[in-house]
Amino acid sequence: MNTYLLLALILSVASCVQGILGFGFGMISMSFAVLLFPIQEAVPLVTGYAVLVNAYLAYRLKESILLGGLGPILLGGLIGVP
Repeated sequence: MNTYLLLALILSVASCVQGILGFGFGMISMSFAVLLFPIQEAVPLVTGYAVLVNAYLAYRLKESILLGGLGPILLGGLIGVP
């Protein structure tokens, strides 16, 4: 089976899990992508698709996103990042 076709299958399953549960794309896709590609290639591939999946979900669910609660989360994130 073609390597990129198998990667597309892995990313599709990971996208379904992300859409249903709200998390898990990186865990599932990286677990199997490193079996197909070296880690130096797998990380950028999975990261690019993760950004696309999350951007699509944010666009589709933009009415449900509460921006008022985002301030404390961002503040905590900025404090926690060295």
